[in-house]
Amino acid sequence: MSISPSLWSSASRLAMGTERQRRASTWLSATALGSPTSAIGQFNFKTTQLSKLKAAVARVSGGTGRAKIVCIGDSTTFGEGSGSGGNGRVGCMPKGWPAKLAASLTALGIPAVSENKIGSSGIGTTTVTISENRNSVKPGFNPASTGWVLSTSTTAGGVLFTNTADTTSVLSYTPPTAVSKFELIDLTISTAGSITYNVDGGAETVLSQAGASTLRRTIIDCGSLGSHTLNVKRVSGTTFVVGVRAWDDTTKAFDIWNLGNCVSQTSDWIGTANPWSSLSAVTSYCADADLVIIDLTINNSLLSPSSYNTTYPTQMQSIINAARSGGADVLLMTGNPSRVDIIADSVQQQFRQALKDIATANDLPMIDQYAKYTDWVTLNTAGWMFNANHPNELQYADLGAFLASSLKNWAV
Repeated sequence: MSISPSLWSSASRLAMGTERQRRASTWLSATALGSPTSAIGQFNFKTTQLSKLKAAVARVSGGTGRAKIVCIGDSTTFGEGSGSGGNGRVGCMPKGWPAKLAASLTALGIPAVSENKIGSSGIGTTTVTISENRNSVKPGFNPASTGWVLSTSTTAGGVLFTNTADTTSVLSYTPPTAVSKFELIDLTISTAGSITYNVDGGAETVLSQAGASTLRRTIIDCGSLGSHTLNVKRVSGTTFVVGVRAWDDTTKAFDIWNLGNCVSQTSDWIGTANPWSSLSAVTSYCADADLVIIDLTINNSLLSPSSYNTTYPTQMQSIINAARSGGADVLLMTGNPSRVDIIADSVQQQFRQALKDIATANDLPMIDQYAKYTDWVTLNTAGWMFNANHPNELQYADLGAFLASSLKNWAV
């Protein structure tokens, strides 16, 4: 199925904005009538599957506590394709669907933020260069060029940042919004050195990274709500930073974590050799999550097309188990339709069905982007695709709005 270009007049595109607003408000009627009715693109949704999310929505809406959504996926979770200036990555993270989900939840009356950078956003040093993580992929996140480089150690969201020699280069993060807290995520390992951090150039705090292997998370108080910068430097030895996040602790909201990992397939998410290895990190990050969204089909389809009925179900099950080991609700999602000369439609449909089978077997809800968007031609005719596999900001915005309304509709 495809849409005639004539249907996508400017008036039609304006009408789509009205339609998105209509979808975002459907939770009112759904609540009034009781259990909502599944919309196109919602597969196997049940209100009983989102009990922890329901409590989280009530907590945030009532102003009694914060909540957390973790987004696991590939480059289409990371946000590739939404970059500015014709580049798919420059400034893309604030335009990907996790950030759009945060904005859409906020518009629906559920405050949410997505101010974090975890990992390199790529699975290897040749996939996402250090320069692409320097105030371009995530504005405000800046590993200084002379000292901080990419490690070869994979974690959830890509690889680690490391510094082995330079004591003056600063890895900094300046969120675009007012914050009162930072969380610095690093690791300890027997052969590591030490780092120091400060807020806004103030007093230095030294953290030794030598010791038993751990994935460490340090909460840092900024002292007040405002515009703040976290600065990290190497002091000695080999040092590592995994990522950072920031928030305003005076306002109750959902923290939405983007763990998008370019080119990743399920095999890249099952490492457990170290506490910071991908699956170990997923277990840690999801231990206090209320919902985990898993979006992993495109790269398996592209790179491991025969895995749909072999390793894909097994590896996906491992990721699901880790995601919900701390009690989080889990939502599965297919990737967006890809161009069929890049990934044959038959292969895309095999993974779509495999994910449906996994959702059914685990009694999990699933977002089916094929049911919602039909195919790549339809999306591209609408002006919503950046290239053969990656959407642009328009599609990410629509998906974020659909996710937000779906979550609010069903967490009743």
